[in-house]
Amino acid sequence: MIDVTAQTLQEFLALLGRCYHHPGRVYLVGGSSLILVAAKVSTLDVDIQFEVPPEHHDEFIRCLRDISRQHKVAIEQASPDQFIPLPRGYQERHQFIGRYGSVDVFHFDFYSVALSKSKVHRKVLSGDMKGEKYQDQSCTRQ
Repeated sequence: MIDVTAQTLQEFLALLGRCYHHPGRVYLVGGSSLILVAAKVSTLDVDIQFEVPPEHHDEFIRCLRDISRQHKVAIEQASPDQFIPLPRGYQERHQFIGRYGSVDVFHFDFYSVALSKSKVHRKVLSGDMKGEKYQDQSCTRQ
């Protein structure tokens, strides 16, 4: 797999918009968002959360897998709610990035992401990750 840069991420989103032909929402999480706002140069994977109609879920997953394999981009489903209860108003703090085909792409609420990373790092430092694997750079469970 390759390191993901802003250009790689833009190409990934464009390919996803061409592959998946139904309305959907993708939320970039963590390092994936940070490279688009120039707060980070690259990341190991594209961390996303998504919302698609149930009848098109399999097609969306197929598109993700095809893009990942063909372009050697690691894609992880990740969300702050894996680590913390999401704070009130998080939906209103998602920031719109753009539309790729029929898929609207947003930065996941930066406040929620920061809170979740803080919680994970506290658990790591205190030794409370008992048997859980994580990637230090993205703080997602494997």
